[in-house]
Amino acid sequence: MRTCHGALLLAVAMVLLSTGMCTAPAPGSGLHEHHPPKHAPEPGPGLYSCYKILYSDGCDAETCLDKCFSKMKGDGICIREACKCSYKCPTPPLDI
Repeated sequence: MRTCHGALLLAVAMVLLSTGMCTAPAPGSGLHEHHPPKHAPEPGPGLYSCYKILYSDGCDAETCLDKCFSKMKGDGICIREACKCSYKCPTPPLDI
């Protein structure tokens, strides 16, 4: 490698690192920060996190958690008046 190629490679590396293109984003404040998962383990290899609204006509936090675990083996969280259940699934969720 010639000196000019090395200098060019170094310049490109410095530009990429300074723009943040090669760095992982810092984790933001997520949903589980205030409500840590109680039942469902984190998705492992070959498993994905899927979500389902179990019901939307009023939500009690403990009931939501219990129903989500009994039906889907996941974690239920009240979001407004709905019970949102996050659970492990073998296929990736569809982003529409």
